[in-house]
Amino acid sequence: MAYFLENFSWHWAFIIANSLGFVWLIFWWKMYESPNTHPKVNVTELALIETESDEKPIKIPFKQLLKYRQTWAFAFGKFFTDPAWFLYLIWLPTFFKEEHHIDMKLMIFPMIIIYSISAFGSIGGGALSSYLLKIGWNLPSARKLTFLLCSLLAVPAYFASTTTNLWIAIPIIGFATAAHAGFSANLFTLVSDTFPKHAVASVVGIGGMVGACGGVIISAISGI
Repeated sequence: MAYFLENFSWHWAFIIANSLGFVWLIFWWKMYESPNTHPKVNVTELALIETESDEKPIKIPFKQLLKYRQTWAFAFGKFFTDPAWFLYLIWLPTFFKEEHHIDMKLMIFPMIIIYSISAFGSIGGGALSSYLLKIGWNLPSARKLTFLLCSLLAVPAYFASTTTNLWIAIPIIGFATAAHAGFSANLFTLVSDTFPKHAVASVVGIGGMVGACGGVIISAISGI
């Protein structure tokens, strides 16, 4: 993508990236099978899938979901935390280019490191709350402590803007994105903690929309 960005225009970076999605679609079309005809689904898995499918789906109007405090708790959680991810996603290349003078073609290396660290944070955040539940903590306490620790781990991100050493800035930002990913993993789980499974997708959709709105607003303000 950096090659097209440097030699053509930013439009081509989006065109190529989205075109790859259509390539993946071809593979998906060729490889996808329904569970009962898929050669890699064993008898045990098929039995579990068919057990789940016996339950009749219940349609819940969005208007009804908006009456619950749990919906708004999740939605506002997304509104106030998604912008942090949007900020890193949109402004990190500019930050590295202007503050650390990294050529756009080499931008991939710090980005790979940062987002690899964040992947461990996503797994670790879920593992921590699960461990607390396993050793006897109640559900609200396990989630809240994980939220708190993830929030505190994100605070040192401030110092990334005060150092001139690239290899100090990268891990600081990486730990901040990892903290955000851990927080986000638990935030999503909060929906399944508080809603029956036939309402989870709808509530997550509402929260995702509200979070995206927060991301748009904060991105525009930070740009100004």
